[in-house]
Amino acid sequence: YVPNRYEHLILQNRRILQDQMQYLMSKVPRHSRLYG
Repeated sequence: YVPNRYEHLILQNRRILQDQMQYLMSKVPRHSRLYG
């Protein structure tokens, strides 16, 4: 499993604001483990 750049940012940063998270999650593919 190799995360894309958006998944990497989400996984590395614990303090993401809501609007930032919405933007990042819109770039994450639907088959990502972040949706699981």
